[in-house]
Amino acid sequence: YVSEYMVIGPVPSDFDPSVYLRLPGNADPNEAVVDMSARSGPVVAILGDFVELHGFEIRHGAQMENEPLVAVGRRSDDPADDVFVQGVVVAGNTVVGSQHTGIDISVEGDQAVAPISILNNWVLDSGAVGIAARGSSVRLTAPTLNDWAPGRTPVTVAYNTIMDSAEEGYDLRTDASGILFERMAGSSIVYNTVVGGGPGITLRHENYAVRVDGNRIVSPWGWGVGVDANPGPNLIANNLVTGLRIGPEWIKAHLLTWDSDQTWLINNTTDGEWGVESGWYGDIGSWGAGGPENFNRIDLDTWEMTIFRRVYINNLLLGNYLGGIEDYQGNW
Repeated sequence: YVSEYMVIGPVPSDFDPSVYLRLPGNADPNEAVVDMSARSGPVVAILGDFVELHGFEIRHGAQMENEPLVAVGRRSDDPADDVFVQGVVVAGNTVVGSQHTGIDISVEGDQAVAPISILNNWVLDSGAVGIAARGSSVRLTAPTLNDWAPGRTPVTVAYNTIMDSAEEGYDLRTDASGILFERMAGSSIVYNTVVGGGPGITLRHENYAVRVDGNRIVSPWGWGVGVDANPGPNLIANNLVTGLRIGPEWIKAHLLTWDSDQTWLINNTTDGEWGVESGWYGDIGSWGAGGPENFNRIDLDTWEMTIFRRVYINNLLLGNYLGGIEDYQGNW
């Protein structure tokens, strides 16, 4: 636990490969046997409430098994090792070269705890995901859905710049995104810039009451903003998507809404490439706003619905070769 630190510089320096230890009872470390084998894990792990991390450059590290460079909270294979925090602020840092995720937030609180804020960071060259936030549905019930929403600590991701995620060859459909939310509620992704890499921003699985607003997404792959298997309502508003690279996949839309209910798409502007790559079933080019729904795939024990409701208001969609906007029954 570091309560205060001071860095004085710049000063001439040489790389020092030493490790400094303080042992119990102030024992002499030169006379102790110390295991120095390398272990994987985040470079920074924030496991306490109301911790703030400002102004660091964090890069490389030996992450394995989809671990991030910066971990806020911890969800492990053994629930006894889980740690969930509140009131954390990660702001003004540069996070470079993660093998999987740059900044990862694991939450399990509810809407009454202090929010977690990820602000004004630069996240560069992540292997799969720039910034990710993941909640839980284990304790969510019908009576708490619109009240405390247990398992869904509020998270704000704002004013960050994410560049060139998905550089390690992960599956761009399922594993990669500039910003990724999963099982979140009462949270927001606002005023970020996502450049290159894989898909831009993705709400994957069971998100509701999430606001994706005012983001700039440049040259994404597959989709600009994707809403996949969410009950909603979710708001996708005032986003600017330019230079969409469609690739050969069948999931390719400026604003993708796939198997999701109550999605509001308002005041978005998109401009994709007029590409002619052939994708699924020989489809050429990309869709504008919408997506191929599978009305028979939904788990009726969880979502009892027959159609997926979407609202499109005042969107400008350019470069969508396959079609502009999809209706409620899958027609363009």
